[in-house]
Amino acid sequence: MNIWAKLEFFPPAVCRLLARTVSSGKSVVRPKTAEEIAQDSGLPVTEVQSLSWKTSWDDVPVAKVKAFSLGCGVDFSNPKSMHRQTVYLSSSPSWSYLKKSDDWRSLYKPLILALQDA
Repeated sequence: MNIWAKLEFFPPAVCRLLARTVSSGKSVVRPKTAEEIAQDSGLPVTEVQSLSWKTSWDDVPVAKVKAFSLGCGVDFSNPKSMHRQTVYLSSSPSWSYLKKSDDWRSLYKPLILALQDA
């Protein structure tokens, strides 16, 4: 998959849905908060929140694409990571770690629906 295909397959909203932390030897998975993504990306929280709802990278500067995607744990330059995430998305993901979040109804479910409508 070339970079253009990756950018189409992983728009900002998908990166946001994939943003997660794993602890206790991979037994505890939870979504990253906007604050955690902001800290990891160097972007302001308001920018993270805004980018999270975008269904394409069309008007996003390259530096912000890099910062946001890496802050979400999506590394377009890491083939192993890209393969794992592509396989997950291609297999009708259950989003179980998102469904356990207090933000499922207010953030993650509407975000998934927005992507389906895009």
